[in-house]
Amino acid sequence: MHEGPIGEPNLGDDQRLPCPIRDAHRRFMDCHAHWHMTADSYMSPDGFRLNLNALIQNLRNITWLLQKRKGDFTNFRLWYGAWQDSVKDDSVMKWIVKSRNRIVKEADLEIHSEAKVRISLDWTHEFEKTLQFPPRFPTRQILAGILVANTIPPTGTITINRRWIDRALPEWELLEATSYAYDRIGQIIYTAHQEAGVEACNLPSRQTACVTSDIHSSLTCMDSADDNRLLHVDLQTGQRIRESRVDFDGDSAELTRMAFEKYGGELDVGAGDAINRLPNLLKTAQSVLKVDKSHLTFAYLLINDRIVAHLPIAFSDQDAKRLAFQRLANEIRIAGANGFIFAGEQWVAFAKPGEDLRNRAIVPARDRPDRKEAIAVTGMTKDGRTKQLQSIFEWDAEGNIIFWPVVEKDYDHVPNFLLPIARAWGIGPFRDLPSDS
Repeated sequence: MHEGPIGEPNLGDDQRLPCPIRDAHRRFMDCHAHWHMTADSYMSPDGFRLNLNALIQNLRNITWLLQKRKGDFTNFRLWYGAWQDSVKDDSVMKWIVKSRNRIVKEADLEIHSEAKVRISLDWTHEFEKTLQFPPRFPTRQILAGILVANTIPPTGTITINRRWIDRALPEWELLEATSYAYDRIGQIIYTAHQEAGVEACNLPSRQTACVTSDIHSSLTCMDSADDNRLLHVDLQTGQRIRESRVDFDGDSAELTRMAFEKYGGELDVGAGDAINRLPNLLKTAQSVLKVDKSHLTFAYLLINDRIVAHLPIAFSDQDAKRLAFQRLANEIRIAGANGFIFAGEQWVAFAKPGEDLRNRAIVPARDRPDRKEAIAVTGMTKDGRTKQLQSIFEWDAEGNIIFWPVVEKDYDHVPNFLLPIARAWGIGPFRDLPSDS
């Protein structure tokens, strides 16, 4: 259970850092606690509405509290104005402002509950439909109803995603929207502390363990969903597939220093968009592979020529890989990214005479006895450009890696594994489930 009324023990002034935005920072923590209270009441329409209303008002009040202290800063208009410019066209941040005004001055939001059902048989055969279910229905009850009423192939995965939606922001699930707004406001809270010359306020942690004064928190607690809201099921085994997330711990500068020391300073992510960075990223991947004898799988999200996220990925089979890419597609939508890079090892097979490896009936490279190992980086941009750099590698008698020449491939189509990313950019929409679903 998360705390009820949000409060803070009264510490004496002698225990407090002289931070001009202490009240805004405290309210920022209130929002974190209120977000969890909103999530906890997901299955209760009245409880969800009540907590959502409070959360939206608190999110909006933080910026007012910051503006009230502008006299404590010599250059407030400069840094606060820059942040305002960065969010002025943001659909979620505009929704926060309008929603607060509506809640306070008019009426509740027009929220409704729905379930988004996605069936993924393989990369090219994915179907999606939005269905209406009573708010009290958990995902397992929705799944049972779908399986009883429809004939679904016993292979692939099915995902049930329970969602509360506001009619004024239909493309966003409300916990995702408020988590996103919380993160954007956290950026200006961090900047304000820097401008005040205060590393952080010494506000005490709350009853909920993750609600602390740490502005740099990765907030993985806001990125998870219980199986009342999100459920992945393997259609062949009937077992639930659970998502997990890996985050980097430690100081980024120290991690960078250790990496350069380990790999001999041959690390360079390059510059430019998702296509222009590929040569440098392949050289970096080769350097890592030489030392570690293996390479983790990573994805980079970009906005124009700026990397905005560096995400490790793990998957055990093709079903899990498709789910991982569906999650990446959602991350792209939330971040507003227009560039994507995928880096990691892969299996490669050479076509025999008359054989088309794109044919679904052909044994995939990973299952072929003549397969080869390769390291590859693939870049894709929202405007449709897609390119891959690949280097097959072998092992000599001493266990050293020998790289083949780099092969460049400019795609004139979207590779299957990038189809979820393409759909996020509107390049390739999902098919609807049959009308009787």
